[in-house]
Amino acid sequence: MSFGSWSEIRKGSWLSIKGIPSNGYLIGIGDYERIASHTSIYTHGGIWPIRKYYNDPNIEQFGKVNIGSYTSIGAYVMLMPDVTIGERCIVAGGAVVTKSVPDGCMVAGNPARFIGYTEDFYKKLKEKHDFGCKKITHEDKKLLACTTR
Repeated sequence: MSFGSWSEIRKGSWLSIKGIPSNGYLIGIGDYERIASHTSIYTHGGIWPIRKYYNDPNIEQFGKVNIGSYTSIGAYVMLMPDVTIGERCIVAGGAVVTKSVPDGCMVAGNPARFIGYTEDFYKKLKEKHDFGCKKITHEDKKLLACTTR
């Protein structure tokens, strides 16, 4: 799947993006992504007023946005130009990502800041929430959720 010529979205990805930029060739999305609703991917900066003020038609801000495999992007996230989100990352909902995020990191906020490692988060989930829910019925899942709090 692609947004246009040269963009790439690989296998197992789940996207719910509100708007798709006009320059899809500047976007790369890895395998098994989850990109939640209202996420915005900006490949160009909004510098038109600066260009106009300085009467400089040659100034431009743009860059590729890459999202590594096994990464989760929360709702209402803004990914700015020239940013790479590494593999196995979690970007919290509402984050504004202005700098690249290394592999295995979690970020949140505006601007996005490091809040932890995905590996540590996984270990906490495994310890507290390893119920094997994919193997039980919907009714059993409701019962389990109501009795484990």
